[in-house]
Amino acid sequence: MKRICKLSIIIFFLIIFESLFVTGCKESYENNDKVRLAYFGDSTELPLITAFEEGYFKEECLNVELVKLDYKDFVNSINNKSIDGGTCDYRIIKNIEEGANIKIGAGLHSGSIEILSSSESGIETINDLKNKKLGVVGKGSGIMIAAKTVVSKYGIDLVKDTNLVYLDENQLYDALRKGTVDSIVLWQNDNENNEFKTIYKSSDIDSASAFGHSHHGSEYFYISFAGISKEITDTCPQKTAGILRAWIKGTNRVEENKEECLQKAVNDGYIVGNYDENYKIIKQYMWMPSVKYAKDNLKSYIKIQRTIGVLPDNLNEDEFYKNSFADVLPYWN
Repeated sequence: MKRICKLSIIIFFLIIFESLFVTGCKESYENNDKVRLAYFGDSTELPLITAFEEGYFKEECLNVELVKLDYKDFVNSINNKSIDGGTCDYRIIKNIEEGANIKIGAGLHSGSIEILSSSESGIETINDLKNKKLGVVGKGSGIMIAAKTVVSKYGIDLVKDTNLVYLDENQLYDALRKGTVDSIVLWQNDNENNEFKTIYKSSDIDSASAFGHSHHGSEYFYISFAGISKEITDTCPQKTAGILRAWIKGTNRVEENKEECLQKAVNDGYIVGNYDENYKIIKQYMWMPSVKYAKDNLKSYIKIQRTIGVLPDNLNEDEFYKNSFADVLPYWN
């Protein structure tokens, strides 16, 4: 009988050891519940999709499921606990102010701006933007914050010293042609421009990327973030950290080989559209994840959104920031 008990104990520990050895799972989280992360079929979600397809969540001992969703249903799905997170942009900040049960945990991809003007506008430099009509996409968006940062170096307050005109992205060039605006701000790309004056363009994106994953220049602002439900962030910080580590690893993989990651995601049906049209979009961005810069960018988002009235004027920015950011990887750059 004793021999049988000893044998059972040995078998039990062998099973545990084999499980750890085969899966590599040594993490012990607050719970083992499945994590359901939303995707919408957009190419900017490539870090999440890559992390899932490359098995990075499994490496973190997480049981993750990707759930296809329309973005308009994202906040409601977070609040009713049918999903646990997804890729977010500047719009989530207003959603949080209105009660969305989600926090940001890391920045995923970023961009740098260029500013164009028409030949008839008389705008030759950034200094000439004062009192001019400036077309931008998205009230309180990342492109606004990037523009505000750039023009402030020339002593110009984007909100007070220019006349902002909010446009859809596909309206920018036509508005400049028709004279509806004098200048436009857009995310920097490598498209040839022989029609308008370029009055500002940062250093080439590819050369900026050469600095490696630790580099993220001040001219670059995060466009997308990793968002996770407060149900997880506030009760399971270790699990939240595991989710973010895998997500960040997926973003690094995209930066290293965006062509392969995109092709696989398109082939597997995670991203809407064909490879070529999506590659034109993703190649203009920096896929360099960060926690530190995401914190700084989020604070900038909050400040400008309060300044222009997207967020209430009496908002306590520090308290709101604490309620919006999952600070579970404090030592990560």
